[in-house]
Amino acid sequence: MQQVTQVIRERLTQYVEAGCRRVVASGNRVYSHLPLEILQAAVRRVFVAVVEDLENGGQPNALPVLMARIGAQRLQEGARISDILNGMAHGFDVISEDLELWFRDEPKVFADWTRALSRLSYAAAAALADSYMTAREAVVRAQAEEIFRLSAPLLPLYPGILVLPLVGTLDSERATQVTMSMLSAVVAHASKVVLIDVTGMPKLDQSVVKHLLGASKAVRLIGAMPVVVGLSPAVAKAVVAMGIELSDVRMLGDLGDGLKYALGLLGKVIVSGERRRA
Repeated sequence: MQQVTQVIRERLTQYVEAGCRRVVASGNRVYSHLPLEILQAAVRRVFVAVVEDLENGGQPNALPVLMARIGAQRLQEGARISDILNGMAHGFDVISEDLELWFRDEPKVFADWTRALSRLSYAAAAALADSYMTAREAVVRAQAEEIFRLSAPLLPLYPGILVLPLVGTLDSERATQVTMSMLSAVVAHASKVVLIDVTGMPKLDQSVVKHLLGASKAVRLIGAMPVVVGLSPAVAKAVVAMGIELSDVRMLGDLGDGLKYALGLLGKVIVSGERRRA
């Protein structure tokens, strides 16, 4: 393999330039739009990593490490795994085509290169995929957390009163997140009442009601009063028909009623402008 690595090092600049031309000509969604200097630097790093691994007995090390780093980086730029692999393949084709001519009288040398490249390419693709998926999962988790934060914001409505407007569906995982957020907010704000507004929820089936009851009980355990608001008469009737015990949870029609009730628990009342002027 020493013969191959020597040729690649001697002809590295030509390989880089030819590889870049081929990638650009392919219309690769990511690499064909990069400035030439950046594209050349990226291709050179890959070729150098290949040489390093070949010089270390053909054991995949430098190339997989590089591709793992590229996978995490390119994800942030909107690349797909196929974009990266296709760009890498075009570059390797340039080298293989030239080496085939260079060693046309030494077929064993070229065969050894082909086998080594296959092994390196497989390891690089696996490292790329692992890194890409790990980075992708991190992005998805961050997006899910942001969506949860936006869809279940805990808002201080008045000193001692929090409101939680729920939007969307409430499954077991989200119910756990909601409960933990409520408990943390109750402690942080020293709240006495939590108004859980379900106006924005599309449906209240038995599972959702049980999740709400579980969250409400947890809030009650740390000394705050849970109040569910936003129930229409039809929904309230349906909840009763489910046969679920609701005696521990106060349920009111809308947020206005809930605020009045919460203020009453705190010894406060809403005074109208007419009454104040009188």
